[in-house]
Amino acid sequence: MKFKEFHPNVQIRIVVQFLSVLASTSIIPFLAIYFAKTIGETLTGFFYILVILSGVIGGLIGGHLSDKLGRKKLMVLSESVVLITYMAITLVNSPWIISPYTTITLFMINMFFSGIFLPAAQAMMIDVSTPQNRKYIYGFSYWANNLAMAIGGIVGAFLFASHKFELFIFISSVTFVSLMATILFIQESYTPPSHSSKEPHLSKKTTIFHTYTEVFKDRIFLLYITASILILSIEMHLTNYIGIRLEQNVDLQTLFSFQEWSLEVDGIRLLGFLKTENTLFVAFLAGAVTLFIKRLKDRWSYQWGAFLFVSGFTVLSFSLNPWILFIAIGIASIGELMYIPVKQAYLANLAPDHARSSYMAIDGFSYYFASIVGALFITLGTLLSAPIMSFIIFTSGLLGIFCFSRVMTNIERREEGMKEKKAM
Repeated sequence: MKFKEFHPNVQIRIVVQFLSVLASTSIIPFLAIYFAKTIGETLTGFFYILVILSGVIGGLIGGHLSDKLGRKKLMVLSESVVLITYMAITLVNSPWIISPYTTITLFMINMFFSGIFLPAAQAMMIDVSTPQNRKYIYGFSYWANNLAMAIGGIVGAFLFASHKFELFIFISSVTFVSLMATILFIQESYTPPSHSSKEPHLSKKTTIFHTYTEVFKDRIFLLYITASILILSIEMHLTNYIGIRLEQNVDLQTLFSFQEWSLEVDGIRLLGFLKTENTLFVAFLAGAVTLFIKRLKDRWSYQWGAFLFVSGFTVLSFSLNPWILFIAIGIASIGELMYIPVKQAYLANLAPDHARSSYMAIDGFSYYFASIVGALFITLGTLLSAPIMSFIIFTSGLLGIFCFSRVMTNIERREEGMKEKKAM
């Protein structure tokens, strides 16, 4: 399926999302260093927790409101505030004013309204797609995001230290373009039910507590979230347990040499090369992998892809040989391309029409829980040997694959039951 065949809303969102991810990736990953230098590491850690929490709270509120008010108006409102905060951040990081405390406070507001925006935007993508084309839409979106992160990371690495002001102007400009695109071209994709609806879950009067109580009663969805956390946490190990292990155990060594020139790496440099390889594989092999998985059923695409992903990271957690690690991250990257679009498409099938944004908001939590698991493995790695850690990582990955297989089975049974009812 080609890009031009997607719904106009999807086309606009993918293009705007590419620009937004590129701009934010050139800034956000480097802010911790900036704040650590200006307000100290202790306060930076404290404020970063508040920034994350503001995004979590915003996501919960946004998921609830989007299902009650509609997608577009909430997207416009929240993105307008995001634009205002970026403009203010640009002002307090200009040649005339430097105020890190104001900056981080504005980022808390920014993250809160970004949290409100995201579930509505994700639900809108589901509203205008079909079960038949979602895998291709998510695959294309995933490729575009990774390419944007690769470009943005390079831009930020070279320009953030000396051109913060210009980068903040850039992200403000991109946000303005995104807002204008939403206002002028995005079509409303969901009309909420009227107040007179007799079904409690469709009433606008339903509270946020009732909304998420209903979501957490969905056992299949909770199984999906469990699988997501187990699989996603494995990727977190690359910059946590695996990264620390490489830094501590890989000495400076020559990868290869040509005449008088040689490329030497230590643990830190090796980690950087592995992350770059992962990004490049995702960015440039997405098309080839998509063509390959067209021939596979979704179940096999997910299971084989997730197994390759888990196996690759298991090797990364055990081996210290650079060339073996390069092969392992390549295998994991191919697996990632195989299973991610299928996983996201199944999430879209799980979420009922009246609660799509709420489901998207809770799904966003899987990232934060996976981050916590990744952090816990740092401590666990100081207590257990590398083989035992690798066994735990591999086992948790297999458990995640099993959980998602159960999700697919339940969804397939539910769809078969619906077809039988329609036939009767």
